[in-house]
Amino acid sequence: MKAGARQCQVRGAARAAAALLAAALLAGCAETKDITGASRPSGGPLALTPLQQQIEEGGRLFASEGCGACHLIGGSQVAGPNFENFAGHRVKLADGRRALVNEAFVRHVLADPDAPQLAGWDATAMRAALVAHHLSAAKVEDLAAFIEQIGAEG
Repeated sequence: MKAGARQCQVRGAARAAAALLAAALLAGCAETKDITGASRPSGGPLALTPLQQQIEEGGRLFASEGCGACHLIGGSQVAGPNFENFAGHRVKLADGRRALVNEAFVRHVLADPDAPQLAGWDATAMRAALVAHHLSAAKVEDLAAFIEQIGAEG
């Protein structure tokens, strides 16, 4: 296995572990410690910022809408681009232009099935999925926030 592929697997596993930890924390515990180390009752799930909530919901949608079937995170290349090294990078579009993959780009592609597609990928399945799922504006925002943050540090 190449070192780069192994590093992607390790980062993917670390992200999965962090997501599981976050889910456990969100579920609430019997007690937690504040910044001083003092114990206090949890009183329920931890409060997330609006962006964190959006990213979390986007992750749920990514799983529930079946996006991972074509867009693996840290896995082998399949029917669509791997999101591990997607956000923050420039991509070539089918019409020859180049675009920066940021939240605005992802929102545009998710909201408009006829948006410019990436060069080298057959957009037929993506267009069909977008039409079939009828994503609301809120779902588009959530998915875009999630996708944008996946590989942004890479």
